[in-house]
Amino acid sequence: MNPPRNIDTINMFQIFSRPNDSMRRPKFTVPAPDSIENPNVETHPGSLRQWIASLPYASPARVAEAIITNLAQLNRFPGRVPDRIELMELYRLPTTRLCRIASNKPGAPSVKQIRQLMQEMAYGHKHIVNESLRQKSWLKHRKRLLGGGLLRHQISLS
Repeated sequence: MNPPRNIDTINMFQIFSRPNDSMRRPKFTVPAPDSIENPNVETHPGSLRQWIASLPYASPARVAEAIITNLAQLNRFPGRVPDRIELMELYRLPTTRLCRIASNKPGAPSVKQIRQLMQEMAYGHKHIVNESLRQKSWLKHRKRLLGGGLLRHQISLS
C-alpha cells in the first residue's frame, strides 16, 4: 500500500523533469552585453584566423592589447555567437604565447595586460559553459568543452 501523498511531496522524476529557475539562469558571471551590436566584432572563425595570423608578433605588447580589445568586444557582444567554442580555441595559441614571454623582456606585455587577457579568456569560456547549460547541450559537447577548450587552455598556461 502506498503512503498518503501530501501536496508538498515531490518525487525524483518531478525534480529532474522540470527545469527550475536556477537551471535557466547562467551559472557563471560574465560582463553585461553591449546595448548595440558592434559591427567590428569578429564572430567568424575563418576571418579571425586570418586576423590572428596578421598580428605584429614582433611587438607582443601591441598584440596583447589587440587581443584584449577583440576578446572584450566578443565577450560583450549582445547577439548569439554560435562558433564561440572555435573562436576561443583560436585565441588560445596567441594567448599562450603572450603568457610565456618573460616579463623582463623588452616589449613584453605588462602584468596588467596578461591579467586582462586571462580575465577575457575566462569570460569567453564562461559564456560557452553558460550557453551549453542553457541549451542542455553540455552532454553532447562535454568532450569538446572540457577536454578541448577549457581544460587544455588551463593546462597550457600552467
